[in-house]
Amino acid sequence: MRTKLNEIIKNGHIGMIVVFFIVYMITFSYIEDRDVHHYIIHTTIDEQIPFCEYFIVPYLLWFLFVAVTVFYFMFLIRINGKNIIS
Repeated sequence: MRTKLNEIIKNGHIGMIVVFFIVYMITFSYIEDRDVHHYIIHTTIDEQIPFCEYFIVPYLLWFLFVAVTVFYFMFLIRINGKNIIS
């Protein structure tokens, strides 16, 4: 996919990307602003689940782990010349 995108940009067809972005944003705005009925899903079991502030730490570490992993595969593997996809 990256090579196809680079080919589109290299051939000067950046207008296709701009048109797609405009259509995408118009569609997104329409979907976001629709007036639909929202359902609130809440049960008595939800009230019985305790909140433990210590679980915030592993929750936030999970996001850090995902970000570090993505950057590792994006940059370090490309720098070392390893190709793990094909």
